[in-house]
Amino acid sequence: MVQGLEPATAFALSPSHSGPMEAEDCDGLPMYIEDDEEEAAAEKQKRRQQSQKPRAKLPWEDETPEGKARRELRWAMMKKLYEYDPKTRSGYYT
Repeated sequence: MVQGLEPATAFALSPSHSGPMEAEDCDGLPMYIEDDEEEAAAEKQKRRQQSQKPRAKLPWEDETPEGKARRELRWAMMKKLYEYDPKTRSGYYT
């Protein structure tokens, strides 16, 4: 053992572990797996599509027939009750 060092440090500096990694150091897993570029791009696109939020609906896209009838009636009343005075160049509701 190396003198003057703690056992953990001496273990790290011992000649039996200074070479390449031993089989028990890998836990049975490969160090690096090379992915196919096309496959990786397809997976990335799939994750991107899954994470996108759906587009928010605009108010008139989700309108009920009752809401549409109310809107049309309100617009008709506004047009009927609005008067424009060319002398004063202003408009008002009656």
